[in-house]
This record gives sequence, C-alpha cells and structure tokens, in this order.
Amino acid sequence: MVAETREQTAVEDEIAPIYAFFAPFFFAFIGTQLDLDALADSGALALLAAVTAIAVVTKFASAYAGARALGRRDALRVGIGMVPRGEVGIIVASIGSAEGVLDAELFAVIVGMSILTTLIAPPALRRLANAPEGASTAPT
Repeated sequence: MVAETREQTAVEDEIAPIYAFFAPFFFAFIGTQLDLDALADSGALALLAAVTAIAVVTKFASAYAGARALGRRDALRVGIGMVPRGEVGIIVASIGSAEGVLDAELFAVIVGMSILTTLIAPPALRRLANAPEGASTAPT
C-alpha cells in the first residue's frame, strides 16, 4: 500500500524507527518459541540440510536466470543476494506453528533454514566482490 502512494519515501522514513524498534522483539519472540531439542536427532538435521540446499538452489537459480541479461557477474550477485529467506520464512513458519499446521521439528527446520540462508549470502557476496574480474566466480 505504501509503495502505491506519492509519499512513499516520507511514509517509509516515518515507519523506519518503529521497524527498527520492534524487529528485535519479533526475533526474540521467535527464539522463545523455538525448541532446539527438535533438531537433536539426525533425521531432523538431514531434513534441515535438505531444505536449506533446496532453498539455496531454487532461489539462486531462479534469480540468476532472471538476471542473465545483466551479465554473468551481475547475475551471480543477484542470485546470491536473493538466497536469504530470513523474515518471511520465519513469519510463515510462526503462523503455521500457531495454527498447529507445523510441529516443533518442522518449525525448527524452517527457522534453521531461514537462519542458514541468511548467514550464507554475505560471505559469498564478499568472495564474489573480492574475486578478480576474470576469475571463476561460481558459488561453492
């Protein structure tokens, strides 16, 4: 709704302090709901690894494909930059957990995937930024 107004920048500037104030409380609240014991068995960890791998590959591949016209290096930047699935994944998981659709293990897997994908992108982008122009910049 804000994006459709002429005062978009002014509204966003007014909302920014509220967002900055409440965001940490949201993540702290999610942390209190997270049961780390749900990730204690190898099946849950394997599911976390699989879901994270699928999330990274699908988000990277689709963003890279959409940005190919920018050139390989910029398409890599866009692809890697789109990998994080932080807030939205956590919000959806929180709603699913509150509605009883997700059990503790699946909630922990989704929150874990969101955290891991958020942590993966910055080092990958830094590596890409520091790589010489002609060097291989394929993500590892």
